[in-house]
Formats: sequence, structure tokens, C-alpha cells
Amino acid sequence: MAAVLIVACTKPNPAVCHDGQCLDPAFPYCDVSGAIGGTPERCVAVTCTPGELGACDGDVALTCGANGDSFDSVECPGGCEAPTGCRPYCTPGMGLACEGGEATSCSSDGTTTVAEPCALGCSDGEPRCLTFEPVNGLGPALAASAQEPDVQLPPGTRIDTDTGVVQDVNGTAIPVKTMVVNQAGGPPIQAFLARSFTANDLSVTGTNPLALVARGSIVLNGRVNARATGVVQGPGASPSSSCAGADSRQYACSCTEPCSVGAGGGGNTHPGGRGGAATSENGGTAVTAVSPLVGGCAGGSQLTVDGGSVASQAGGGGGAIQIVSQTNVVVADQGLIDVGGGGGRSTAGGGSGGLVIIEAPEVSFLGPASGVVANGGAGGGCFQTGPDGTVNTSPAPGAVCTNYFAGSGGTGTLAPGNGCIIGVDSCEAVCPVSYGGGGGSVGRMWIRTRDGNIVSTGNPILSVNVSKGMLTPK
Repeated sequence: MAAVLIVACTKPNPAVCHDGQCLDPAFPYCDVSGAIGGTPERCVAVTCTPGELGACDGDVALTCGANGDSFDSVECPGGCEAPTGCRPYCTPGMGLACEGGEATSCSSDGTTTVAEPCALGCSDGEPRCLTFEPVNGLGPALAASAQEPDVQLPPGTRIDTDTGVVQDVNGTAIPVKTMVVNQAGGPPIQAFLARSFTANDLSVTGTNPLALVARGSIVLNGRVNARATGVVQGPGASPSSSCAGADSRQYACSCTEPCSVGAGGGGNTHPGGRGGAATSENGGTAVTAVSPLVGGCAGGSQLTVDGGSVASQAGGGGGAIQIVSQTNVVVADQGLIDVGGGGGRSTAGGGSGGLVIIEAPEVSFLGPASGVVANGGAGGGCFQTGPDGTVNTSPAPGAVCTNYFAGSGGTGTLAPGNGCIIGVDSCEAVCPVSYGGGGGSVGRMWIRTRDGNIVSTGNPILSVNVSKGMLTPK
């Protein structure tokens, strides 16, 4: 009996939590100090509204957790006061310290501190992380992004760069801070700001270039579609006429219908492909600048005999995207940035691929399905519309028929093709005379990182002209 009594006396009491653990699921929260129920080290049931203050335990705010059945402890450097919780004690966003590669700053509400790693190291003269100046005037956007929340963009998200509206697949607005950045020589940039971005499949429309700007990480888990589709330009496509393919004009011949001369393809990394004919129309000129932020260039259109109207429309230029992070950019296994050019209609030139700029201390492409494609669209020919730029490393094929052919679109390894040229190719000027348009050039990507390198695994798809640079910390 004595042994039985001893065992009974030492059996754990489910209402007491000396070790900080509660065994009874009906009373899951250990009220260590008694701030909630009044008795220390007691297991209690909790039903509360997430985010609301439950009690102050000295300088610790006990705030209702996300599930509404427990409390989270938040240290309050300025002290805790009911009913609001932590008292403000510092200026929101102000740097407090930086050492060991980690900066501590005041939270957005001034009640707590926030620690973050410094990808570029600590500043020597100020309590802050080193940063850098993005190109195309996005410095203020990068600074402002630190005060924004983390943003997750679900599959099917749609972004309009003209209105700044972000919507999910059902048309419900997703709140994201925007900033319009004007630039000389190009359309204004529509910049979207967040503390960090996690994005899945995105569809981007509008006439302005897109910028994603974050203090923290930017992770792309799906396809970012900013390409041209046929004759429709991608968002932020170049307005310049110098890189656009030259228009051609129909002419009157002995056939019953007007005869066609191929128009030139849009230029970017390379000059656009030449249109087909005896004296072919030139493609657009090559482009090297990364400022202003503009995308690919349209091909040339075919005009009527009198030049008064368009008989066949040119392929559109691919879009323009700039991605800026003070931490890192990760293009994950299914992440693919697509700024391909559009195919031209019959005898018109294909549009060139666009421009992608990525600036972050570290940039990673992870897996064989990740990457960037900026392939040019094919020229139209043989009374067919040329296909848009592909989403792999293969060129968009120009049409081929008995007497004529059109130019293929350019890729990361191939210059755009020309239409069938008399005296150079085997072309026969038999009726109906319809020479093909030239292909559009591949687009460009410029990446700036801490050391000028990128991290890649699994042979990612990079069908784009890639150039690299180093960030200048400040």
C-alpha cells in the first residue's frame, strides 16, 4: 500500500506545468508567470483573437497567436502597456546597430527591433547594412521597400503595369505598394515594392516596364510572362524606331494581286534579319544600353502599294523587367522569365526579345527548368504568320514554301535569319510573289551581383544574351 501511495503522489498533475509543457489538449497553454489566469505555472485553455494583446508580463507582451489558441511572447524594449502592448521607443526604420554582418533597426511601428543579415556587409560609419544604387532610378524604391510587408503572389496572378493593379486568378485585388519611376528616353517604370516577394506564375500586361523591388529575397517559383504575343507588344517594349525592322511596301507586278517584299526583323543583341526580295529591307539595329529600361523592338510591317496603310503587321517586341533585391534573387526550379518577341504576319518582320535586368548581391538559377528566355519571333512568309519566340533554346522557325521562305527568330546562340533574297538564296519570283520577313533578334539580360557571378545548378535555360557586372556597395 505504501508503494501504491508513493506512485499516486508522484503522478504528474495535468493542470500544472513546472516544465513548461501541458499534457491535456483541452488546456494547451502554460501560463508560466500567471499573467493570463492569475496562477503561475498553470495549464489553461485559450480562445483569443489573433494579434490582440492578452496581457503584459513585465516587459513582455503576450499576443494571441495565429491559431487563436495560445500566446506568443514579444520582448518590448520600451516596456509593455495594456491595452496596446509594446510601447514605442525608437523611430521606425532607424538603424540601431550593425556588427558581425547583421544590422539591427527599429521596427515599422517603433515598438521592437528587427535584425537582418547584411549581404554586402556593414557600413563603417553608420549602423546599417551596405546597400547599392540600382540603375534606372530605382534607388528610392529600394529604400522604401524596407517598410513594406512580405508579399506572396499566387499562381495566376495578373499585373497591369499601366494601372499598377495586381489581381489573383479570380480578379481579386492583391495589395502591393507601387511607385512610378520616370526615365528619359523610355516609358515610366511601374515598380512594385515589398519587404520580400515570393511569386508563382505571373502574367504581365501594359505599356510600361515592370520592376520588382525588395529589401529581402525575391523568389520566382513559376513563369513570369512578359512576352510579346504576335503583333501585340510586351510590357515596356522599345518605342525606338532605330531598332525596329524597316517597313516594306507592296508593288504592282504582272500577277493579279500586288506582289510582296519582306520587311525587316526587330534588332536587339543582333541586327534584325533582312526581309526577302531582290533588294531586301534591313532589320533593326543592334542595342547595347541598359538605360532606359525598355524591351525588344518590333519588326517591320508591310505597307500597301501606295504606302498609305498597313497590309501585314509586324511582330511585337518582348517586354522589359528589372528585379532588384538587397538580399538575393532566386529563380527556382520552375521559375522562368519569358520576354520573347512576337511573330510577324505574312511578309512582315518578327519582333526581337526583350530586356531583363537583375541586381542583387546573389542571383541563383536552380534546376533545368529555371532560366530566362528572350528569343526573337520569326518573320511571316508563304502567306503564314511567323511563330512567336520559343520558351526553350530552339529558334522560332520561319515559314518555308516552294519558292520562298521567311527568317527564323534569333536565340542565345543563333542570329536571326533573313527572308529569301534573290541572288543569295534559291528564290523564284513566280506568282504569287510573297517574300518572307526577317526574324527578330534575341534579347538581353544584364546581371549585377556582389562578385559579378551567378549561381546555377542543373543546366538552366538561358536563351538570352547574358552580360555581368559587380555591384558597388555604398
